[in-house]
Amino acid sequence: MIIPFRNKKDPTFLLNHVGKTSLIVLILMVLSYFFVDRPIAQGFAHVSASLYQLSAFLTELIFARVHFGIWPVLYFFFRYVLKKSELAQFALFILISIALANAAAETLKWAFGRMRPELFLTHQLYGFSLFNTSNLYHSLPSGHATTAGAIAGSLICTNPQRRLLFLGLGFALALTRVVLGEHFLSDVIGGVFLGVVVAQWVYRKME
Repeated sequence: MIIPFRNKKDPTFLLNHVGKTSLIVLILMVLSYFFVDRPIAQGFAHVSASLYQLSAFLTELIFARVHFGIWPVLYFFFRYVLKKSELAQFALFILISIALANAAAETLKWAFGRMRPELFLTHQLYGFSLFNTSNLYHSLPSGHATTAGAIAGSLICTNPQRRLLFLGLGFALALTRVVLGEHFLSDVIGGVFLGVVVAQWVYRKME
């Protein structure tokens, strides 16, 4: 497959060093879990109405179901209306990346059973309940952050020179989940990383 806009820089840098990057991300998540997650959750428990509304709007941009509607339409539009096969393949690439990343995220949510900020703020419950089916125990990783990471990872594969820009934008959007009290910071870090790595893996498979 030929992905449009590709240049000579390595588009799968995280995947090429997945062992090292996974270790770095894991350390960041552990540090966040013990020292940062709870204070941040408490800080955003009384966020201003304007910031909450802005975050609620922006978080919809990384809602997986929205993208499951958008990218199939774009694929057929590019493929059969504009007759642009490269753009059609790009839309398909993003769609597959988001789908696989979210499938992995949902499995990990169930396996980890991490308690959401709501349980910490209302009942002082903090930690894990492995293989729990309740949504209140599906905090890690953030699904929205995983979607943001998958989109950022897909864009990085098409234009690696702007990797920091795409990662930064993806992470900024993912932080809305923390502002809204839906996830802890470490959930977002893990989600974005998962999404990027899955997207880069899909890119390799579709080349």
